[in-house]
Amino acid sequence: MSRRTSGVFDARGAPSYSAAGRIRRNPGAAQSKVEPMVDSPCIKICELDQDGVCAGCGRTRAEIAGWMSMSDAQKAEVVELAERRRSARRKQARASK
Repeated sequence: MSRRTSGVFDARGAPSYSAAGRIRRNPGAAQSKVEPMVDSPCIKICELDQDGVCAGCGRTRAEIAGWMSMSDAQKAEVVELAERRRSARRKQARASK
C-alpha cells in the first residue's frame, strides 16, 4: 500500500522538517507567502554582564525572558539590536587594547 504525502508529512508519514530542523507547516506553499521564523541568537554562552546583557548573544535579560512570547517582527528587532550591542562591545574591546 502506498502512502500519499500531504501537508506536513513526508512519504513515510513522518513530519516534514525544514533545513533548520523546524516542522514545516505547509512545505508545498509558495515561499513568498510564508514568513520566515526568526531563530534565537543564543549561542549557548549565557553570561550576563553588569548591564544585564548576555556576553554570548547580546540580548538583555528582559529580551531573553520575553523571547517566546514575542512576535516574529519583535524577535527580528531584538536580533538586530543584539547584533549592534555585540558589535559595539567588540569595537570597545579593540579600542581598550
